[in-house]
Amino acid sequence: MEYSHSIEAGLETISHGELLAQANEKIAEAIANCVDPNTKAEATRTVSIKLTIKPNERREKAIIAYQVDLKLPSDTTGEDVLSIRQNDGRGYVPRGEQLDLDALANGDEAPTELDGARKEKQNG
Repeated sequence: MEYSHSIEAGLETISHGELLAQANEKIAEAIANCVDPNTKAEATRTVSIKLTIKPNERREKAIIAYQVDLKLPSDTTGEDVLSIRQNDGRGYVPRGEQLDLDALANGDEAPTELDGARKEKQNG
């Protein structure tokens, strides 16, 4: 049966366009993630729309539940070098002794226990 005031069902008709708006938002987030230098360029981004349609017994109405999900790749991993010490059974990081891997790659040496003692004596 066709009604003169009817429209075809589509994503834009569900929740007065809210489903379509949510999907467009997730697509925009996925595209923004594609250009983020902190993520792998070749990784897959996935936008999923799940619709569950449950008609009533007389088949004149249906409840439509929807969910829009976005799956992004994790951030790229990083590494760093951290000097750690123990004092009174507790771990700590001495001030001024953090080096990053770039510094080590450029020929800088990781600080040693003696370096920390020398700095304290110089500042002393």
